[in-house]
Amino acid sequence: MHALRQQGIDTHMLTGDAEPVALQVGHDLGLDRACIHAEALPDLKAEVVRRLRAEGRRVAFVGDGLNDSAALAYAEVAVSFQHGSDLARETADIVLCGDRITQLLDAHALARFSMAVVRQNIAIVAIPNLTALLLGVLLPIPRSEEHASELQSHSDLVCRLLLEKK
Repeated sequence: MHALRQQGIDTHMLTGDAEPVALQVGHDLGLDRACIHAEALPDLKAEVVRRLRAEGRRVAFVGDGLNDSAALAYAEVAVSFQHGSDLARETADIVLCGDRITQLLDAHALARFSMAVVRQNIAIVAIPNLTALLLGVLLPIPRSEEHASELQSHSDLVCRLLLEKK
């Protein structure tokens, strides 16, 4: 939980456990009282997810039981575990292969890296293409498929080199 907070991620605990147990576990995890939702039935879990989304927050919900399925469905990112219920795994966008919550940090880091590569590739492709488009509009250049093919192969080479560097 500490690592999530360091990344600016707010954490809530929605559990069907009795309030004294939930408060103790939440306190041990360093959660604020307002972020601990005890004796939460499936409807309450889904309502908390919907409320957080209505506030403009991006919501990832981690759950492994039948009673988590509605909240998983309402979350932007639904995460379950390999040994979770069939319905939770089917509803989830991500199924962690182990049963450790710390794997969520690995999945988050991988997602951030993947998006960085996507943005980088868009820029690598867009900049030469937009430059060629502007040059084609502003300067009279005779058409040549050979030149276009050569520019594309340079763009592909740059993408491959950058990916190999990572």
